[in-house]
Amino acid sequence: MLRLSRQYICPRCQTGSNLGRRTVATQHARGYRQPKLSNEIPIPEASADGQLPPWDQWKEKFGLVARPKPTLHNMATARKIVKGFGIAEASSPKVVLEVFAGPGAISRALCELPPSKMSKLIILENDPHYLPYLHSLAALDKRVLVRPLDGWFWTSYTQIAEEGLLSDIKVEEWDNSLKRPHPPHSQLHFVASAFPPAENGEALFNQIFRAVASRDWLFRYGAVPFSGVIPDSFRKRATAPLTSIQRGKLACMVDATVHVELAAPLKLMEDYAVNFFPPRTRGKGPENMVAVNFKPLGYQMMRVAGVPEWDFVLRALWIHKKTPVGSSLKYGFFSSGKKRD
Repeated sequence: MLRLSRQYICPRCQTGSNLGRRTVATQHARGYRQPKLSNEIPIPEASADGQLPPWDQWKEKFGLVARPKPTLHNMATARKIVKGFGIAEASSPKVVLEVFAGPGAISRALCELPPSKMSKLIILENDPHYLPYLHSLAALDKRVLVRPLDGWFWTSYTQIAEEGLLSDIKVEEWDNSLKRPHPPHSQLHFVASAFPPAENGEALFNQIFRAVASRDWLFRYGAVPFSGVIPDSFRKRATAPLTSIQRGKLACMVDATVHVELAAPLKLMEDYAVNFFPPRTRGKGPENMVAVNFKPLGYQMMRVAGVPEWDFVLRALWIHKKTPVGSSLKYGFFSSGKKRD
């Protein structure tokens, strides 16, 4: 199981971070304060019909305080995104593990799938203001299981595994000889309804691809497809071509581990206000989001070459990215002045 670094509690703002003491200190030096949810906003009561509140009530229900991630409020957009995830095309019922669900727009679109396409929906969401709307959905659809856990922590996935929520997932063979996207796992599909922006989301996003190569985390079950609504900057860095200045270690890992495709047209979520909450303030706020599918490849180059070795070479190349490749490679093949065999 992959693990992030130990959580650090900042003595200045009393908020936790998995990014470590140095990163939090740097953020404060730049005038950054990690947003905190207001305790003055009462926990809303969800309606018994399981529906989300009307859009004109969202500010009243959830407040305008900054949140670590945007959440989708447009059900029409949510349905188009779920269609693009391809779960409805599965030949057998899927167990969907959804994280960063918010109050559940994508969750409700998933529940519109018949039991023949989705047998279980496990939702991880830790925002207490959103949980009542997820519990109201679970009360109406017995396929839904809600756990008040943060999808950013690896320990959250350990908890649901220890609880037995994934006990019916079988381990499937991974054909490393296939030079194309691997046939998807027949039972499991991972969905991130809204990746947190900035360092928090980026840390998890980067480590997922390493987990594909090392067959850790959910990928110990096989070639599990994963889909998500992610910041567009994540997509651009993950798919940056060789000629792009944004090309880096992430794009190399993505090329070596997964096939990437859009789950919905880019223009679908170009209008942030029509789709996401909380609204931007004076034009400032979260960047545009995009829906993307990631399908693990059959042949895993990093697994064959060795994941630690791959990490070592890529780190050497990008630390010295302004140095010609022939010169920068010496940092990976020379040690203590002696050439390696």
